[in-house]
Amino acid sequence: ENQNLRLAHERARNREALPLSAREVLAALDDGGVFVNAEQILGATPQAVEKNAAAREEIMQKFMTPAETEVARERLKCDRCATLSDNLEMLADAGFAEVGARFENLDFAVLCAKKFVLQSE
Repeated sequence: ENQNLRLAHERARNREALPLSAREVLAALDDGGVFVNAEQILGATPQAVEKNAAAREEIMQKFMTPAETEVARERLKCDRCATLSDNLEMLADAGFAEVGARFENLDFAVLCAKKFVLQSE
């Protein structure tokens, strides 16, 4: 099994170890490894935050039971979201290369970043 995948699996099994900092993820990756993270993001403007919250509420009402909706609302209170641009900047500041978002919809995005090591001559 690839070391990079193993990192994600180990952290998923050991929830109390979360969250990892971007620097810790970078250090754990092999050279050339790719970090992919599905992340809840904060809207870039107050209007976007409001729009996303309304859409999320509509989706919860349509597809979840009242009990599931309440659990989801409580879980959302724990989130400390950052904007997409702040998330990408944080990854770049940690030392990742080729930082970008491969998907973005409402308040979710899939962030990707590569560990790049300069070859010494």
